[in-house]
Amino acid sequence: MLSVESPLPFAFGEGAGKLLKVSRHSVLSAAVIAMLAIIAWPVSAETTTTDLGTLGGDFSEAHDVNDRGAVVGFSETTSAGTVHAFLWQDGAMTDLGALFGGFSEASAINGRVQIVGRSGTGDTVHAFLWQAGSMTDLGTLGGDESRASDINGRGQVVGGSETAALSFHAFLWDEGMMSFGGSFSEAFAINDKGLVVGYADTAAGEQHAFLWEAGTMTDLGTLGGTFSQAFAINGQGQVVGRSSITGAGRPFHAFLWEAGRMTDLGTFGADESQAFDINDRGQVVGRTEAGGSAIHAFFWDAGTSTDVGQGQAFGINKRGHVVGVAIIGSGEAHAVRWKVA
Repeated sequence: MLSVESPLPFAFGEGAGKLLKVSRHSVLSAAVIAMLAIIAWPVSAETTTTDLGTLGGDFSEAHDVNDRGAVVGFSETTSAGTVHAFLWQDGAMTDLGALFGGFSEASAINGRVQIVGRSGTGDTVHAFLWQAGSMTDLGTLGGDESRASDINGRGQVVGGSETAALSFHAFLWDEGMMSFGGSFSEAFAINDKGLVVGYADTAAGEQHAFLWEAGTMTDLGTLGGTFSQAFAINGQGQVVGRSSITGAGRPFHAFLWEAGRMTDLGTFGADESQAFDINDRGQVVGRTEAGGSAIHAFFWDAGTSTDVGQGQAFGINKRGHVVGVAIIGSGEAHAVRWKVA
């Protein structure tokens, strides 16, 4: 299985706590959970938090929310170490099952309640599409691994897949998987117009965020460093992600890209930041990290940021519902939904 750069380092996969790479996000390791709990920063009084629960285990994590409020992610089940994708709606969490009797993780959901992610066991991990109670294997580009990161309202899916030549390529699936080509690339998001974002190798040997449209890939550049990733795009073509900056250590800053310009959103008083999603109102969510000791979710709107609390924010819908993961009263990491007034 090919291992590639990930926004966050690790995620629980199949088996008893086995650590595997993921495409966009990661469930919290014990070390990260400790980081979340060290510093109690002030939280906006206008933020309300809903604990979405688990599938019976000790942790869960929410990755996306559609405009009707349905949430997807993954959770430990009653079987110790087993992680399954879930759908949460109307207050209930449903186990979506898994391919090959292994683990599963859901990364995105559209308005038609079509859900995508990755699932498998051992070195065989495939992108999936779940709809109407059934999980479909989307296959690969010839290798052992693929993962689906996003799905738009038209049912088009994007992600990344290992090839027969052991490289890793972004793909667009629309009743079949199409490779973007290149030496390395991965797609993280697609909007309803079919615009795709992700990151890829450049001719100079760096890895930069890209915007793909109708067969043409545009390099979105960086904030001065050598590395950037685009994680989300809204209906207006605004893109968010993370980029390294100039200077010692090359820390990551969240960015907003639109109309050919990449803007540094800053770190909101922390040391690093990453933006994971943007809705059609231009509201952005993500995470900050302070001194390697505390990770907080943030909500950004028209230049004003709100500290949502200890955790990570991965998705936002047009109603401003934010989903992610946070430490709850029992000290466990659970999928949550925030509402920032």
